[in-house]
Amino acid sequence: MPTFEFQQSRFTEGVLAKSLHGRSPEEFYSYGVDSAENMIPLIEGPMVKRPGTLYVADAKSTRSKLIPFYKGGTEAYVIEIGYDEDATDDTFDCTFNGTNTVTASAINVAKISIGQHLWQSEDADMMTTSTAYPSSDTSATVVSIDSTTEFTISETAIGTGTKECTFSNKPYIRIFSQDKLLEFGGASTDPYIIKSHRWFTYTHPSDSTKNIDEIASLSWTQSGDVLFFTCPTRKPFLLVRTIDSTASLVRAEDNSVWTVADYVQEDGPYENVNADPDKSFVALNSVNTSLEVDDEIAFCQFDVVNNVIILANHGMQVGQKINLHCATATSNTQIIIKDGTVDPADGGDVCLGGYYPAYHTSNSNIGTSATGTHVANNYFYVVYATSVSFQVSDKPNGAAFDIGYINKDAASTPTPGNQFTGEIMVNRRIYERESVISVDSKYRYGTNPDTWATTISAGPLSISCTTQSTTTVLVPGSTTGMLVGQVVSGVGIPTGATVESIVTNTSFVLSSAATASATVTLSFVGNGYGGHYFTSDDIGRLIRLNPIADTTTRRGGIRWAWGNIKSLTSESRVTVTLSTDLSVYADDGYNSTTGAGSSEWRLGAFNGFWDYTSLTSGMDAFTGNGYPRQSQIYQQRLVFAATSFEPSTVWLSRSGNFYNFAPTELGVQDSPLVLTSGVTTEVISATNGLYFTIDSDTLDEILWLLDSKRLALGTSAGVYFLYGSETNLTVTPTRFTINRETSYSATDVEPVIVSNVIIYPQRGGREIQELEFSGSEDQWLQTRISMKAYDLISESNITKLAWQERPNPIIWMIMDNGKVLSLSYDRAVKFKAWAVHTIGGTDTVVNDIAIIPKSDFDQVWFQVSRTINGSTKRYIERLSRFPSENVTTRNELVFLDSAKIHTSSDQVTGTPLVNGASQTGTALTVDGATSVPAVGTRFVIMKADGTASTDTTIYEIAASPSSTTTSWKLNQALVSAPADNAVIELRLEDLTVAHLEGESVGLCTNGMEHANKTVASNILSLDHQLATTAVSGMFYDASMTTLNPPALDNQYNWNKRLLTLTALIQDSLGIRLEYNELTEELLFRSTQQNTGEPIPLFSGFRKQSLSGIGWTVHNVKINSISPLPMQINGLSIELETGGP
Repeated sequence: MPTFEFQQSRFTEGVLAKSLHGRSPEEFYSYGVDSAENMIPLIEGPMVKRPGTLYVADAKSTRSKLIPFYKGGTEAYVIEIGYDEDATDDTFDCTFNGTNTVTASAINVAKISIGQHLWQSEDADMMTTSTAYPSSDTSATVVSIDSTTEFTISETAIGTGTKECTFSNKPYIRIFSQDKLLEFGGASTDPYIIKSHRWFTYTHPSDSTKNIDEIASLSWTQSGDVLFFTCPTRKPFLLVRTIDSTASLVRAEDNSVWTVADYVQEDGPYENVNADPDKSFVALNSVNTSLEVDDEIAFCQFDVVNNVIILANHGMQVGQKINLHCATATSNTQIIIKDGTVDPADGGDVCLGGYYPAYHTSNSNIGTSATGTHVANNYFYVVYATSVSFQVSDKPNGAAFDIGYINKDAASTPTPGNQFTGEIMVNRRIYERESVISVDSKYRYGTNPDTWATTISAGPLSISCTTQSTTTVLVPGSTTGMLVGQVVSGVGIPTGATVESIVTNTSFVLSSAATASATVTLSFVGNGYGGHYFTSDDIGRLIRLNPIADTTTRRGGIRWAWGNIKSLTSESRVTVTLSTDLSVYADDGYNSTTGAGSSEWRLGAFNGFWDYTSLTSGMDAFTGNGYPRQSQIYQQRLVFAATSFEPSTVWLSRSGNFYNFAPTELGVQDSPLVLTSGVTTEVISATNGLYFTIDSDTLDEILWLLDSKRLALGTSAGVYFLYGSETNLTVTPTRFTINRETSYSATDVEPVIVSNVIIYPQRGGREIQELEFSGSEDQWLQTRISMKAYDLISESNITKLAWQERPNPIIWMIMDNGKVLSLSYDRAVKFKAWAVHTIGGTDTVVNDIAIIPKSDFDQVWFQVSRTINGSTKRYIERLSRFPSENVTTRNELVFLDSAKIHTSSDQVTGTPLVNGASQTGTALTVDGATSVPAVGTRFVIMKADGTASTDTTIYEIAASPSSTTTSWKLNQALVSAPADNAVIELRLEDLTVAHLEGESVGLCTNGMEHANKTVASNILSLDHQLATTAVSGMFYDASMTTLNPPALDNQYNWNKRLLTLTALIQDSLGIRLEYNELTEELLFRSTQQNTGEPIPLFSGFRKQSLSGIGWTVHNVKINSISPLPMQINGLSIELETGGP
């Protein structure tokens, strides 16, 4: 029967789905495999066994995630952020002194950390806003640790005395660096832990659908030493790293100091400007009475030709009130401010003199002769301004007045030139920055257009409504006339229920759920709120208002001021802490409960809070717009996206300022002479903040953001790109483009970007899409790169992606079934090869992944849970190094999971050498040891060059007498006198493996496989005393299975039989072939080698007969059966055809 060979010179296609097995004539088939478990296809062609994972530490809680932090160079960390529901809070006495400084005992201060939340355990007479955890963001936190007995909190105590306080230990951050958990760098060597209050989890006692997990919904982006965190139910916050070797109380061992801090928004983002002229905000007297009156006198020039007032660097704002006087008035000449009407005799003109002059046509630039009006206080408003001049009017939004002069004596013709000297008295009545003011929400009501009120008495109003046994009520007609706060009555409506909010023109929300679903007529009566209805959701929210805007014409000038809502006084009044100066005047309709105020206002886009007293209601306990779900740095702007209220909106900060979102700037006109209108326009500069909402025929919820030259927005309806224009990608508020480039929807799994190619899971999490811009085709090209691995990826949803650049380019993917997929990827050479990985252990699940770059390779970190000794444990582990990663000896290779590397040098620090020749007896004088060896430590004395001596005795440190660093007491006398400076080689016998207690674990000693052992009382005992190094950990299977070889005519022919398999192997041991329920182990020990010697790693061809495989089995599984490396560089399968 004819025979032939199926050769595979590389495995760069990885695992091929079963649906592709019929395409054997195609080239890719020759480079694929049927399966690959715990194997990595390399870009060079081989298939290698993945290295094992190294145990780093226990995860602190079951709810945590890993975050990479990379500053550059070697400054790379892995951050574990979590919430430990089982943690016990600390409770101890604290002494308050009426300030924000608190004292406690040194032992207790050592327990706290910056950002930690605290509250009074006894009563609340010291910290009025503090409540038991979880708390709102306004509660007390530790701001700084000032000494061993003193710390500062975020609020000022309202009393003095000693009170018992509780400090929450549940939310935490831990920092990993240099392959271990960082410890404190001062006197304490405890693990470096940061505690905060900005996230929490909640497990409902009986309804898992109402569980809350803010850890799972955290998103982040990094800029330098700052991580920006977002969460849809939390205000954004920061994790900041600084380097301070002097911060003994709060620094880590590498001198880094990590602080959780508030993200403080400046002037935005905001919702749209109020569009209802019947709704206004009124700024009232300052709560802390810090209204300032600052009268200043400056000298100016009146330019009667150009109608401007000249004063260099005057610094006045448009809309500011001033008092003008003529300083150089004579008995003959006076300055007139003209109102621009045809007849100056109407009393509208104002004379800046001390008497009533007459106009004379021949001696003035006024016009007809008339008598003007003189007033004691010549008040005007600045309406246009440059840095050196301005114009005035009689109201903030008025048209600019002309400036003229008159001559009292008609017989005398003055020659004043163009300018006259004058005085300006500036009446700046300002609520200064950081003042606390009250703001009323008002509503124009009734037939009189000037009638404004905070609450309105209306009704009774009868409206046909449809109740739904919930708080939402539908209105088939219209909600017109309905007011928030009105009492609602009718069939199915609980007594005392009120209108909580008016959602749309066809629906509203009740304060209590209706008891039935029916269409009924409801009655609305009593006081309501037609203006903005303030609620507890608004506390902490930004507010921006333009106090000089006219509520009637909405043509006023622009003088925006902003601040934060501090507290809720009523549904129509809040107190506001100003972040800018706010200029208002008593006769402007402000500073008065009767004033109309301004209808030009806007509220912050982000707000909301947890109602902790209603946690049992699950997610319904959160109310408000919510906070951004995503963040990204793009073109020197911080980008936020997607709140619960606005899931399709993106907000961009000012360029170069990640905290300021100011949408406008105060306009400064370059040339007031050319203006004909009195309206000052709002100025939007190229660096201002901006926002936009995706406009499409569907609700395109933004699920992720990615900077890829253009800002990519993954949405529920495809991927959009934001950029300036095709010719200039820079985004500005007046130049931006948003286009949907693909309709393949995204998930909330963050994508990765590899060489400007975006790779993301498609909706459902079981397809992977590749998105690349083609310059030649001038469009984005979409490719489904998961097609060839459909069998792997269809098992479960993908929950996370991570990119490893070195030493091998791999995209790692976490599945929700606990497995891990690897996609070896290099688009430039069309390299896309899949494999699957199962981490060793029982019921093992990989929960998270983080990758950080090191100097010559990237570290892959996992968070893994598995069953250990009958209980579920969660560990932080990292992938060890590939054999190609500068590994110098096989002793450094790790092919066990959750592994620990044990070296005999761990038993004694330093490099111990024999000190002095001709020693005898049971005492050995040594040099170079910096610690005392423990009783039972074993060692062999070598020659001075490190080679074996004639004395092969294994000595042991005796219990008595005690040893020192320079004199070791032995359990027996020296067999022979060692040489001076002879090397002391320590040996291993008992290994500490506490994290795998009760488990049977794999072992390698000195690079050789050791029999499995069970951990008992945290100890593994070796079978011999020869080991200087050992690796312990969980065994894992690693294997690859060949494809069904094509027949001679390159067709998929089942009528064939495999005869032999020849493998090109490199640096491998412990390989077994499996086929047709038969096994064949490949033997690599030569007859010249002693049994106790390690077998060298094998490289070369190995041919194996496949006798007994039969005519029906066409696959061979190549299996690694030891914790040693396996690399297959190529295969050749000999087969024959023509059988039965």
